[in-house]
Amino acid sequence: MEVQDGDKKGSLHKGFYWVYHSPEQRLLVMEYRKTRARAGPVGFLHGYEGLLQTDGYVAYDIFDADPSVTLYACMAHARRKFFDCKTYEPDKAAHVLKEIRKLYLIERWLRKTGASADVRQQLRQERAGPVLEELKPWLEVNNGLPKSPWAKATQYTLGRWQRLTRYLDEGRVELDNTLVENAIRPLAIGRKNYMFAGSHDASQRGCRGLFAPWNLQIPRHQPNGMAHGSIPAHPDTSCRGHSSAIAPSLETGTASPLG
Repeated sequence: MEVQDGDKKGSLHKGFYWVYHSPEQRLLVMEYRKTRARAGPVGFLHGYEGLLQTDGYVAYDIFDADPSVTLYACMAHARRKFFDCKTYEPDKAAHVLKEIRKLYLIERWLRKTGASADVRQQLRQERAGPVLEELKPWLEVNNGLPKSPWAKATQYTLGRWQRLTRYLDEGRVELDNTLVENAIRPLAIGRKNYMFAGSHDASQRGCRGLFAPWNLQIPRHQPNGMAHGSIPAHPDTSCRGHSSAIAPSLETGTASPLG
């Protein structure tokens, strides 16, 4: 869905929703922004201290320089790069996908057993750590031809290696930020039916209707032993007034276009 803008006669403006999700408390906050600029997350997360998991969008790189924020990457986005290489490098892609699958099998077992954050950390270090230790040098050797799809996949992954592997030492963090992507799925589905928003204000008010029902759901899974904190509600967001109790472990999704 696009947005009517009085400054753009005869055309529609493409707006964006920035989505912030606390896996620990299963709370979701959405903020509408006119652009995909870095000012969105920087402004909303001003004063935030804790763990932040994101996709690979460069707007989040600024948080790496903030000592009060520990930045984590999303393994699902890295995996997707190699999945898209199956046509170009089928054998190499199959190897990487097999190794990443081992990581997800470990996570599946941890969720199934309801493991605490401490147990998640311990078992990740014991079982996932060796997998990643072997995978990194393999990727460095098999980095592909410059500018090829395979090279782009390896560069993306190795360039974010520290963020991708930090989850080994923090049981409160997920392997990827799929939870936040699942949370905004109704927006993606609804986007096929919406024609446009009548104004930027209407898009901002739409946050309430989009995230409120999700926050009323009964939590299906909440690992034990997780601490909780808070971030300030953004003063300009229509989500103002909603409880801003967000845990120190926070996921955010790349801005979701309304069109």
